[in-house]
Amino acid sequence: MTPKKAATPRDLGARGRAFWRHTVEMFELSEVETELLRECCRMLDECEDLRAAVDKDGTTVAGSTGQPRVHPALVSCANTVWPWAGCWHRWPCLTWTTHPC
Repeated sequence: MTPKKAATPRDLGARGRAFWRHTVEMFELSEVETELLRECCRMLDECEDLRAAVDKDGTTVAGSTGQPRVHPALVSCANTVWPWAGCWHRWPCLTWTTHPC
């Protein structure tokens, strides 16, 4: 009997949904892995939103005295992605090469 694939969470954006669908099609995930996937997909969506802000405003913004500073969205995205970077090697079913999203 084929295990039932987890339904795509309704709160995901386009990139998160694409990553979710690709992953559940390729791998049989445990309950814990499914929860990690859900959080990873949310992170991808958050970074898409942050990237849209950078695309609109540029990579630098004016600081409090008018000096150029790094766009806060770039910092937020880096802070969001960095903790996940260490998780990939512990999650055998997911590798950068299996996920083109």
